[in-house]
Amino acid sequence: LAWTAKDISIKHIVFFEDITDLKQAKEAFHKSEETARALLNASTESALLIDLAEKKLQEGEDKYRSLFHHSNNAIFIHDLDGNIIDVNQKAVILLGYTNTEIFKINVSMLHPTEAAETSRQAFETILRDGSVNFEIKFKKKDGSVFLAEVSSSLFTIGGKQVVQGIARDITERKRAEKALFQERDKLQEAIAQIKTLSGMLPICSSCKKIRDDKGYWNQIESYIQDHSDVGFSHGICPDCAKKLYPDLDIF
Repeated sequence: LAWTAKDISIKHIVFFEDITDLKQAKEAFHKSEETARALLNASTESALLIDLAEKKLQEGEDKYRSLFHHSNNAIFIHDLDGNIIDVNQKAVILLGYTNTEIFKINVSMLHPTEAAETSRQAFETILRDGSVNFEIKFKKKDGSVFLAEVSSSLFTIGGKQVVQGIARDITERKRAEKALFQERDKLQEAIAQIKTLSGMLPICSSCKKIRDDKGYWNQIESYIQDHSDVGFSHGICPDCAKKLYPDLDIF
């Protein structure tokens, strides 16, 4: 048989498939992947920031502890009932207690009886104003007493209000101030007793007597003695000796 072109019929078979869901799924996957990467990066950054913050916090705490324990002043931290929470080594040495003993003592026991009112007033001021500066006596373990200058502040630790007090022994300073005031009083007393001569003095050109403010003429030594703390001892100069006693070889 012979086939011709007109005898051949060409048919096309077309298959259709809806891939909308597939495309949406792929897009959602890519978005989820990007979100996951972003979250991962953010999480990594957050971890780094948290780590850095913790390091800074630790450095700050270490610095504070170093300053706390190496301070030249005694530092006390106690609650509002006076129970001691922490002290530095200077406080232990200054008061003469051991590290164990100091935590068994209420802060009120560190002051002699006569300082109770000062302590009470200072505590009221701290609660009202948040801070106070005052002077108060401290009592050591051996019973001896010294005067201290105290700076106290109220702050919060772990949601609990506490008082931090910084105390400096001012015994030597007060002793020096007292000595200085005594010397000042002596000087003022001496100045008050000093008599000075000033102004124009009318003096006789011949006998050298001085006329006082009442019109009387006085020997110069008498006038000076009455108006100053100067005393006189009498002698004779070479010129006067030759004039008055020419026959005597005094000099």
